[in-house]
Amino acid sequence: MSLSQLLSQLPPAIVENAGNNRTLEILIGKAFAEAEETCTAPYVLSFANKIPNIGISFHDLIKILSGVACVFNCACCIYLITGHILCWVKPAEQRQIIRIILFNVVFSIASFFGIFFYAASDYIHPLAVCYEGLAMTALFLLYVNLVCPDELDRAQYFTSLERKWINGKVKKGSSGSLRWFRMIWILVFQVTFTRILCTIAQEVLFSNTCPLSELRAHVSIAIQVIQGISTGIAVYAIIIFERRMHSRLESHGHRPALKLVSFKLVVGLEAAQDILFAALGQSGAYFPTAPYRVSWVDFSTGIPLLILVFEMTIVSVAFMWAYSFEEYRRMVLRGDKVLVPSWRAFFGAFVSADLWRGVGYMFTCFTNSTYHEGHVDGRVVEIMPSVDRKIVDCDEERRL
Repeated sequence: MSLSQLLSQLPPAIVENAGNNRTLEILIGKAFAEAEETCTAPYVLSFANKIPNIGISFHDLIKILSGVACVFNCACCIYLITGHILCWVKPAEQRQIIRIILFNVVFSIASFFGIFFYAASDYIHPLAVCYEGLAMTALFLLYVNLVCPDELDRAQYFTSLERKWINGKVKKGSSGSLRWFRMIWILVFQVTFTRILCTIAQEVLFSNTCPLSELRAHVSIAIQVIQGISTGIAVYAIIIFERRMHSRLESHGHRPALKLVSFKLVVGLEAAQDILFAALGQSGAYFPTAPYRVSWVDFSTGIPLLILVFEMTIVSVAFMWAYSFEEYRRMVLRGDKVLVPSWRAFFGAFVSADLWRGVGYMFTCFTNSTYHEGHVDGRVVEIMPSVDRKIVDCDEERRL
């Protein structure tokens, strides 16, 4: 590959700043030639001088800052999770809350290690993004459990719930909202399935292509677009469900809006941030100049991850109110609920069978195969996500 071809792979600003400096052009060309031969990133993109007076590089500085923020975030989340486990009185609700809280832990740790090991950030970050999909479904399942705690009555509850237009007006001749509930379920749970497939695709892509590969760049953009569309659909469905059920959720003092906003805010910021810094990096909007304190990799990878871990710090504080265990603690003190032993609560908190059953229910809803041929006393048996059998009036189902 010629020098001109190698230089053409750089962001435009780097080539423009090289100008007529033949020595600089040769050094850049050699760096890219070596990177292509060894299937690594060019070392010139990570070059930076140390910061005066403190004697460390910008990379070392953001390692320290992200590490401190990560420890704080994890400490806050461990405090909340421990509180829920010690007051384990509503497993169906608290299991989802713990999953949402763990979203903060996963992103904080992934951001820290992504900063610490730039070369591994392409492999680490997709894993955190994959968990984000699980956290979104957990938020939806939390709302469902708050609205109708008894899974045996859930199908009948949504069958009897009046149907409404988007503007809130009741539809004439309403035959219930069970079909609407199934549609929301599909729109939310597709994000889990999509994220898992996209994560596998990204890990395979990064393992089999080089950093300078055009295939990697193009496929990565396509995957980000797919994930963005999938996330947007899921978030919109959750918002619709929360707005429809807001009065019922609010009547129980569950602060549904705060739960949604504290989670939705960081999801939206993270998605916008990925797109923004990817566009800036590819366009060459940033170019290291003398005295070269911040490298190109610091800008394209380190700074976005540092911002993300600081955003998680804000979310950690918000979670203290949005997902507090005080409500469940009061239940224990009043003796309203039987307290489950801590060791059972710990293992119960990390059981994920309901998520996978939820994905299965999504496919059965999508293929309309939730109905059984046999009838019992004029009623049809339906399998819901808990894999419990539900009895729903046959006539009501036909009118949906």
